Amino acid sequence: MVFLKFNITKMATKKEKLSGEKEKTLVIIKPDAIHLADEIFEELDKIAKRIHTIKIEKAAEEIIREHYRESIKKHGDFLWIFLKEYIVNNPLILALYEGEKAIERIRDKVGHTDPEKAHHESIRGKYSDDSLQKALTEKRAVRNAIHASESLAEFDREFSVWREFFEEIEEELEN
Repeated sequence: MVFLKFNITKMATKKEKLSGEKEKTLVIIKPDAIHLADEIFEELDKIAKRIHTIKIEKAAEEIIREHYRESIKKHGDFLWIFLKEYIVNNPLILALYEGEKAIERIRDKVGHTDPEKAHHESIRGKYSDDSLQKALTEKRAVRNAIHASESLAEFDREFSVWREFFEEIEEELEN
């Protein structure tokens, strides 16, 4: 698997980690928004502290299938066919964020899954002109620019899927 480090940010110090309850969340910039990563990170960095970023040149099929396992189970195998075409073997950027209510605050900024329904100031509202209806009509995945964990449980599951890309900082994350 090929991956490159991308704009790695300063790690949070132990003192910063101990001050207040902070939660972590995973953000994934999808292939259709790679060229907008700087703009997206500029917005998210105002909400929570980005503690690690990595660009993956080709996302492996097994990892993507596991990441979207619950969605595939819920919506059926046709979703996997769409996701496979959209994400597998394409570049992604993973970012780990930390902060008070980071999951909720970042999800609010990311916006509705369907970009057409997303607030115009959200990331999906600004950076995606796609819609779920258009994607279904064209039999493809919705190109909605970004993924962000929806809950602590989802973050834990997703982080375990992507853990290999965070091995170099894992000891820091545990402290």
